Amino acid sequence: MHALTDGRDVSERSALTWITPLEAELAALPDAAIASGGGRMRITMDRYEADWAMVQRGWNAHVRGVARPFLSATAAIEAMYAEDPKTNDQLLDAFVVVDGAGVPRGTIRDGDAVVLFNFRGDRAIEISRAFVGEVPFNRGKPPSVTFAGMMLYDGDTQLPPRYLVEPPAIGNTVGEQLVRAGLRTFAVSETQKFGHVTYFFNGNRSGRLCASAVTASVYIASPLRIAADTSHRAWTVGCPRRSGASSMMSSCIRVKLWNSSTATAAGRAAARSPSASAATRVSTGRNRFPPSAIK
Repeated sequence: MHALTDGRDVSERSALTWITPLEAELAALPDAAIASGGGRMRITMDRYEADWAMVQRGWNAHVRGVARPFLSATAAIEAMYAEDPKTNDQLLDAFVVVDGAGVPRGTIRDGDAVVLFNFRGDRAIEISRAFVGEVPFNRGKPPSVTFAGMMLYDGDTQLPPRYLVEPPAIGNTVGEQLVRAGLRTFAVSETQKFGHVTYFFNGNRSGRLCASAVTASVYIASPLRIAADTSHRAWTVGCPRRSGASSMMSSCIRVKLWNSSTATAAGRAAARSPSASAATRVSTGRNRFPPSAIK
């Protein structure tokens, strides 16, 4: 088993509440153990092709057995907690579980069956491609495995070819209804959330307005800066005739800011500093313009 820890949609340091009991259960089975792991925002689970290095780090750990070695997953997590009291489960580095001789216990190799037990598709597509498609990093010689996802993760490309649960047919989505009614819509997001305003609402049919990429590390460190840049792009793309009037940006479109505890103080200060662009400074104001000003 190759474990990816959360720490984002659950308590920040909750991995050991399930890793340790799971290792105890696996120890009672023949030839079963957690073989590798790491935090979901550090390895394996990149999305929207923003940071393929994450996928490569996961591939190296899960398939090649190349990562920091520990005698158990519990020992790995305990060590990383002790080394950095501020780290949490989503940011844990890759690790490999080894035996007493230092040999990785469970690399993925020829003849294995691999099941990706992930429900949502956005963070499952790239590692699926690593096993059954093409990726922009050197995998070495990929093992010949039978790979299946829990779901069909990408309906456009039918990825992966094998999956456990038949995908639902989603019709009459909100977007379709708005189009039929002749209403224009404009969806905007930075890279890390573009799926939330496109295919999440479109019956798993994808489409992207902007191809620029925001890596997960930048997104976590300073979401206010990302919101500012996104709002500026929305202004120049959505309202080109007003692009010179940055101080009036929100009269065209208002971008909801995500005020996260993970935003760094430096990032917030930079966004509000006098040297920041007018577009950036306007973006940091909450509800600065009344609803009546939005066109």
